[in-house]
Order: sequence, then C-alpha cells, then structure tokens
Amino acid sequence: MRVEFKNLGIDENELDFLKSIYGDSLAWKDDLGGHLYMDYHAFVLSPDEHAMIVGAQNAIVRLLHKVQDILRCDERLNEWLGMPEALWKESMNKRINALTAYGRFDWMFDVKGELSLLEFNAETPMGWQEALDWTLQLHKHYPKLACENFNLQFLLSESVKKSLKDQCISEGARLCIVGDRCCAEEMETYELLKRIIDYPVAEVLIGSIHNIKLLEGYDGLDDGLYLEVGELLYPLDVLQTFYSVEWMAYDSNVYDVDGNYVKNSLQQYIENGAIKFVNPVSALQLHSKGLNALIWFLLNETETLDDFKEVIYKYIPYTSFEKADFNELDMSRYVRKPLNEREGSNITIENSIEGMFTSDEDEGYVFQEYVDSGVVFYQRADSEFNRRFIEMKPTIGTYVVSDKFGGYFTRLAEGICSSSDATFLPTFVG
Repeated sequence: MRVEFKNLGIDENELDFLKSIYGDSLAWKDDLGGHLYMDYHAFVLSPDEHAMIVGAQNAIVRLLHKVQDILRCDERLNEWLGMPEALWKESMNKRINALTAYGRFDWMFDVKGELSLLEFNAETPMGWQEALDWTLQLHKHYPKLACENFNLQFLLSESVKKSLKDQCISEGARLCIVGDRCCAEEMETYELLKRIIDYPVAEVLIGSIHNIKLLEGYDGLDDGLYLEVGELLYPLDVLQTFYSVEWMAYDSNVYDVDGNYVKNSLQQYIENGAIKFVNPVSALQLHSKGLNALIWFLLNETETLDDFKEVIYKYIPYTSFEKADFNELDMSRYVRKPLNEREGSNITIENSIEGMFTSDEDEGYVFQEYVDSGVVFYQRADSEFNRRFIEMKPTIGTYVVSDKFGGYFTRLAEGICSSSDATFLPTFVG
C-alpha cells in the first residue's frame, strides 16, 4: 500500500481543486479536530493486496453466516452482544437472504503486511458520499489506476431492492431515510442515496429521528409510525435508518405530535415487526463489537466453528469479554472497546495489563488484541492547507452488499480513526 500524490498545475491551488471535486460548499472540508478531511491524493493498493482483501472478506462472510445460524439457536446470546432484550425476538427472524442489505468491514494491514479485521458495521455504515461520488470524481485524475467502486451504485441499488422484496414490502409503501441530526453532511448523503437507489416503493422521504412520531388512537389516524414535516404527518412502512435500531429500543424520548411521551411503544413496534427496516434488526448482532469476542469464545469452548479455525486465526485479532484473559498472553497492549458505539467513540488503547482484572467499570466493553498497524507517510493538512509529512495509519473500509464485495472507503488517522481524526482518500488499485 502506498499514497500517490497529485501535483497541482502552476495555475491551480488546493482550495480550487477541492471545489472542483467536492463542490463549492465544502461543508466537510475539515474534521472535528480541524484537520483536512477531504483531500485529493490517492491511497493505492497493489493487485495482490486487493485480492487478499476480497478473499478475506468472502471468507469472513461465510463465517458470519455460520455465526448467525448459531445465534438463532439461542436468543440469550444476544445479551453477550449488548443487544436490548426488546430486540431479541425480532433479531432471530431471517428477514433477508444475506447477512445484511449493506454493511462495511474495516481492515488494517499490520507492520508485517498481514490483514486484520477490526470490526464490521453491519447496520448503519456511512461513507457513501465518499465511495459513490467523490471516489469516481477523483479517479478521473488517476487514469492509470483501477477503481473498484464503479459497480457499487448498481450493487447497492439492487441489494436494497432485494431486501425490500425479501421482506414483502409493497410497491405502495412509504420509506423514510432517517438519521440523527440530518445536518448538512448527513443530508448530502441521504439525498445521494435517494437519487441513486431505484427504490421499488411509492414514496421516499428524508427525515430526522427526532421527527419520527408514534400515534396511537390519535384523531382518527391509524396507529403507527409517522414522520412529522411541519404540520403534515406521513405514515411510514419501512425505515432505512442511520440511527441505530438499538438506540431506538433504548430511547426514552419517543413522543406523539402533542409532545406526550409514548411509553415503550417504539420497542413494541420493532419487537413485533410492525415496522420494517432495509437492514433488518438481525444486522445488530453482527454490528456489535462483542461479535469477535463471541467468535473466539465459540472457537475455544465449542466445536461449532472448527471449520473456520484457519480464517479466525488469520484475520480476527483475539478478542475477549474478560480482560483477565490477556494476563495469560504475551501482549503489552490491548484495545478496550464498548459493545455498541460509533465512529471510534470511547475506544482506548491500554499499555499495561499485568495484574489487571475485569471490574464493574468494564461492563459493556470487550478487549481486543492490539494490532500494530502498518503506516504510510502522508502530507497531512490542517483546514488552512498547512501541510506536514507524518506517519498515518490507514483504516481500509470495504463495503458488502448482498454478501458481495462492493468497493472501498479508506481513512487515514494518526491513531484511532474517528470523526475527530480522519482524512478520506480514494482507494485505487495499481
């Protein structure tokens, strides 16, 4: 892996070039730490590295199908994954004929060039604007390199249609793409998805989770989920949600249009399948950072995953629900991860484990072998385009759509990749 730097012409400057790719608004130009988030250089994989990633993803998909079969045999395993009990029953239902309609694996090459799977965002993956729009725009400036994202739009559209068909969603249904804040960043992504996906439904809306209302016995309207837009109410049949279903089940701030709290009704609508999701509730099982810990437990304590032993040892860093397990291993560092968080939140790297045992403060966390990442030298810029060469660690995102490899979404960071420390680069092969 390497970085290919684009040399701007003598009459070009960085801001103008960025505008030519990303548009005039540049709403995403810098991250929460003031670093340049959008850049125009390229992250380049060799053909062998690309083949290794695709082969690894295919092997992990087969493994996760087996894990889901095991999870459906005992709903109590959902507690290990940190899932709210209200979702256990619905998570057991096989709503679609794939792991998830769409998801994203995050990988890292270590210092020896070996590939490790960091996690799987099977429920609410973002990066679509970068992967579907900006990567293709930037590829025009790297014609000698291959772009693996060209089919991603088609694959995503077909996968969403297949999910809706598998769940018997009618052509007269109303779908809402829903997020947390629906800020400018999110809105651009949702508008892109609405534009490129050929939804087989009557209407597609975009809204904030805070405008989703539950009505029960209200002014003659049917009971159900509604999107409030001004003074209008739109009944909803299916959600393409980028606000976690898990958070919905925990959410205590669900109201009707008069501001009255509706107790537990949202949980009940999810639990009994009254509201459908493009990515079904079962995707939460694979989304949990406890998944890798469960895989290692099943491998070590049962014979259910013996056929996948080589895949697990090769690609999945050792992960445990118990910090004490690391006392028996020759490791100076480990990573402490919350079961259900987003964008690198509350992940820490601990430097010493000797004599440390799992405590009450560790409830809701898993502990993962630290992977010493390979690095690339990169000219990182701040929001004013002041650049300096530093070592950065690539997190290589790969999309999976209906179990197929879809394309790349790579970010560079100095440490843990998060919304406050990330630089997006398009990924090409050559």
